[in-house]
Amino acid sequence: MDWHDSLLDYLAASNEDSCAIRLFSEVVLSEVRSYRESISWLDVGPGPGTKTVEIYRMLQETGKLARACVLEPSRDWRRFLQARALNGEIQVCPLTLQRYAELERRGDYVPPNLVTLFHVVYSKSLIRTLTHYLAGRCVNEDKLGPATCLVIVESEHSDFCELRRRLVSIGCPVPVSPAERLRNAIRRTNLKFEEYRVDDKRCWVGTREVSKSDWLLPFLTALSIREMARMPQDLVARSVSCVHEFLKERPDGYLCVPDIALKVHFR
Repeated sequence: MDWHDSLLDYLAASNEDSCAIRLFSEVVLSEVRSYRESISWLDVGPGPGTKTVEIYRMLQETGKLARACVLEPSRDWRRFLQARALNGEIQVCPLTLQRYAELERRGDYVPPNLVTLFHVVYSKSLIRTLTHYLAGRCVNEDKLGPATCLVIVESEHSDFCELRRRLVSIGCPVPVSPAERLRNAIRRTNLKFEEYRVDDKRCWVGTREVSKSDWLLPFLTALSIREMARMPQDLVARSVSCVHEFLKERPDGYLCVPDIALKVHFR
């Protein structure tokens, strides 16, 4: 494939996939095994599907998985997923969570009793969509039975967050950690949730000087290489310098990039 995304570079340089899969195994899998009925699993925004494949295998081994569906509105990521032969085993839908929720209410989809979102919920609109969906499911809990949603986002204490704060200070528009906003939004639904920390997640960025062609700056800004090319060049140069200065504070070449996970119950 000619198409590429900085997320692939980041996943290759970090232990994010293994940390997320381990957390899922520790806090969700035993719960799934206790279900009397079979389960329907919805994975939202899987990107390359590196977590999805392994979690699918784990769920299959429980003998409880009846249906698996992923929502991926990005055409490029869907092609990537299909190239991994996921389409034959897992239904790949070109839908946003908002559109899926509308179709689910209409009866087009079986409501899942397991929902996962790994590093997807980073905007205010997505937080609103997710909490609206969760609250709606809670209203129908007697009809739909118990369900669990696992949401993982970047911790406020991640080196990525500190880097982004510094980039914001020089005028570079970057997303910030949604952790506290997400907590508060879920609290307002009155749903019960448990919070877990993933403190051993790290990312290797090396000790060389960062350039504008590296994956790190597009990853931090959530912009594509093409979008980066449209940024004012003086801002790009200042952003590269800002990142480089921060990395001098990490002489071993590793960033500490912990996550938080919220396990929300529909009971």
